[in-house]
Amino acid sequence: MNITERLLDLWAVVRGRPTSGEHSVHAQAASLRKEIGELGLELAEARERVAALRSRLDELTRTEHNKSTGALADLFSNVAAPLSQLRMQASLLESGREISGRSVMALAAQTADLLEAAGLEPIGATGEAIPFDPRTCEPMASGRSFPLGTTVSVRFIGYAYQGTVVRKAIVDGDSRGDGAC
Repeated sequence: MNITERLLDLWAVVRGRPTSGEHSVHAQAASLRKEIGELGLELAEARERVAALRSRLDELTRTEHNKSTGALADLFSNVAAPLSQLRMQASLLESGREISGRSVMALAAQTADLLEAAGLEPIGATGEAIPFDPRTCEPMASGRSFPLGTTVSVRFIGYAYQGTVVRKAIVDGDSRGDGAC
């Protein structure tokens, strides 16, 4: 600080005014107050955005829940009639009355069709020759295994739902002899 600035600061003190150094501190303080105010506004805007996003997420979650609940209700509504008829036929059998095997098979087929229409995907068909894949197939005989891709015969159909195997197909060596280990 040169002599002129010192004399000006001394004159400012005598007159009761802030010195040049104090001007600088006051300017910095004002700048910081302004920056804090701007940051406070940005923070408030960010909080409003977060609240809006949370609200949208809650809305989407409720919508998806309602869709899945509605889809399940539709499925159960469609399956309820054949299931009720199967239970009735089981009750008739238990009481000693005879029932037609064809009617039971028709109800089973109707139920399977409804479940498949709802997204349950069959893995193979009974008697079908398919390549063995341990992700979708399980050997019928305990302890038996097949090399990947070996032709095997489906004994019991497996099922997948939305790409996830929920029941592996039970398989045995292909009746044509290709699947023998």
